[in-house]
Amino acid sequence: MTDIYSNIDQARAIAKRLIRHNEDVRRAEVKRDICLYKYLESIYELDERFLNIPLAAARKTLKAKYGGNVPTTRRTGMFAIKLTHPSLDPKIQSRYAALLRFIREKKKPGQSIRKFVRANGDINGCVTKEKQLRDAKKSGGIGKGLKAHKVTKRKGAL
Repeated sequence: MTDIYSNIDQARAIAKRLIRHNEDVRRAEVKRDICLYKYLESIYELDERFLNIPLAAARKTLKAKYGGNVPTTRRTGMFAIKLTHPSLDPKIQSRYAALLRFIREKKKPGQSIRKFVRANGDINGCVTKEKQLRDAKKSGGIGKGLKAHKVTKRKGAL
């Protein structure tokens, strides 16, 4: 019967470690979120500054300090992201750029970015809403554009 007791004791010890690790993960996620929103606030401020100056002039000035590592994109949000975090996955760069566009369009002055993003469904929700805004602008805000006009094969057609 000692085997079963040792198994129970071993499982309990592992469960205690698991509880500690879960708490460590929770704390790490909170710290990551704080850092992410600080990064987004910083990028937003940088994006706002780039909107007020020609990017060509900014590139020339930045090349003096950063050499050839200055992005060539013409979109200010993507420029700021690539400049500050060039190793970030391109898909995530694109998501953050879409998030910045949505923030620029809809955030009220004085509202914190964290509260705004959380109120709009976190990053995924903001990116989805930004895409809807972009699609509405492309189609003039009426209907769904060309996707609404589905072409089907007709009998006897080539």
